Amino acid sequence: MKQLINNLVAWRLAYAPSRQRRQPQSGSSRNHMGKMPMPRSALCAVALFGLVVGCEQDMHESSRHTLTVPDSAQMVAEGAGELSYLAKDDGRIWIFDADTQKVIAAKRVREGQKFTLKPDSNSAMLDSQKVISTELKRKDQHRLYFEKE
Repeated sequence: MKQLINNLVAWRLAYAPSRQRRQPQSGSSRNHMGKMPMPRSALCAVALFGLVVGCEQDMHESSRHTLTVPDSAQMVAEGAGELSYLAKDDGRIWIFDADTQKVIAAKRVREGQKFTLKPDSNSAMLDSQKVISTELKRKDQHRLYFEKE
């Protein structure tokens, strides 16, 4: 994005007519250097394209980021079936598949909330409300980790 802005500024400085320079003679649409100036609509289109592409790239980069359980998080539940944890403090809970060695999801919880992982129904509940719906391997060992805020 910075490169696009720098290119646009460089174009403006190089090709756009300056107010101090003499104006082109009537009938001529060229600037003082003999080059055609870029229409404002084209300039706006280029800027808009750069914003869209830049935002799309940021979204893809963030989706490629893999979740990891921080070293400071403590394991609070482990097993192959339904797991639950009652939060004693505000914090974040991580669902970890021990067989695939991957973090499935992370969710913020408040003190007193009950988090329940249900591999048989591919869901996770926070105070009886479904908060995560993802494919869970029913026979895999899962772990819940918690980190206090």
